[in-house]
Amino acid sequence: MSEKNKLAEKLLYAPKNGYDRLSAEDEKAMEAYCEDYKKFLNNGKTERLCVEYCIELAEKKGFKAYEAGMKLSAGDKVYFNNRGKGIMLAVIGSEDLSHGANIGAAHTDSPRLDLKPRPLYEEAEMAYFKTHHYGGIRKYQWVTIPLELHGVVVLRDGSKVDVHIGGKEDDPQFIINDLLPHLGREQGKKPLNEAIPSESLNVLLGGKPFEDKDCSDRFKLGVLQYLNVQYGITEEDFISAELARRATSALTAASLRPTVTTTASARMQSLQVFLTLCPRRRPRSASSRTRRRSAPRACPVCCLRRLSGSWATCAARRASRFLTALPTPSA
Repeated sequence: MSEKNKLAEKLLYAPKNGYDRLSAEDEKAMEAYCEDYKKFLNNGKTERLCVEYCIELAEKKGFKAYEAGMKLSAGDKVYFNNRGKGIMLAVIGSEDLSHGANIGAAHTDSPRLDLKPRPLYEEAEMAYFKTHHYGGIRKYQWVTIPLELHGVVVLRDGSKVDVHIGGKEDDPQFIINDLLPHLGREQGKKPLNEAIPSESLNVLLGGKPFEDKDCSDRFKLGVLQYLNVQYGITEEDFISAELARRATSALTAASLRPTVTTTASARMQSLQVFLTLCPRRRPRSASSRTRRRSAPRACPVCCLRRLSGSWATCAARRASRFLTALPTPSA
């Protein structure tokens, strides 16, 4: 090898595709993690569903629901369900809080279409729900795709009803109308973020009217009749309802060779970290400044410090850090 080539090999950076750096064992671990990741996202389509699934996973790892006044010891694993829309998990350490605490966080919400307080109306012999979008969405991506309805409704008597429509194979699904190509030429001339106004993201519910031809609002009433039979809902109940539209379809691979999934979230990584944490003492000699700035200390196989590593790190190597399971908790 010439002197020039030796120097180039020593000093120049030669990037490699992440797959070229994977061992067979690493790739297997990555794929296993991604399958769990997809399952988590499929089960956590809303905040409430996400919390329910987190509790299911946490209890399998030995976590128990925290109750006020509950006696806790080092090594105990507890969780707290915050009104069904947030969850806190804790692994109790062996030192008091003056020595610091390891904290990791992730959001459970995601972009969606919420129903307005009085959403149901009819127009041109069709019934619709009025919506307003939550979070940053690309509006053109939400038209003419199948949608699900998820949420809770508090009825007049104070009882709570869970509503889930569109997720099962035989469920009805919903869409937002859009213009046909030959009718949308003027729409096509508009900038992308103006072609589909937010006010037009109203969800089509159906066109079958109530049987009585002399009844006003026949199409609206037909929808209410269905919802009342299935869930006991009246129109007034929408005021206290928490209902949202989400895109329908199970998370899957987005390529011929499964390397990319069709969505992403920080929730799974944060949850996996907590489910695999082991209590570990901080060094007593560390100063308060050092403790604040140093990376959190967890058991070696799932050190939280690795979460803040460079994104250039191979995805498989990042994912595999969270795959080590806890020992079965002792009775």
